[in-house]
Amino acid sequence: MNSALSDRFLSFVEPDTNGGCWLWSGCLSDGGYGLFWLGHKSGRAHRYSWSLRNGPIPDGVVICHRCDVRACVNPDHMFAGTTRDNVRDMWSKGRNALPGAKLSQEDVVEIRRRLTAGTRQTDLAVLFGVAKSSINGIARNKSWVHQ
Repeated sequence: MNSALSDRFLSFVEPDTNGGCWLWSGCLSDGGYGLFWLGHKSGRAHRYSWSLRNGPIPDGVVICHRCDVRACVNPDHMFAGTTRDNVRDMWSKGRNALPGAKLSQEDVVEIRRRLTAGTRQTDLAVLFGVAKSSINGIARNKSWVHQ
């Protein structure tokens, strides 16, 4: 990589002396991840930072944050893994509920138990206060697959 591009990238990095994060001061995605523009295409800044330090990221590999700070681009705070590794990391840290999520881990276990016992998806949706599509996603292992 040329030094001008590296300098441009680093101009958006603000070190956090308390936690060691390198906070991205440039554009952020809706999810809070840094975005870095290369030509006419943007990419996640933390992935770019990882590749600066470690080389190209193979297909199918995700770059996960150990620090759980989405705007952090410190490669020492990241590890390469699979989506499954990232979900396991999230669960091991107790970050298993998405903001605004209506169902808990315990709810999903109960929903699966009731589905196995023959309870209708429509009835479960009413009981748990969610859309039938949410119950269907659980039933088909399209959501809450880590359960």
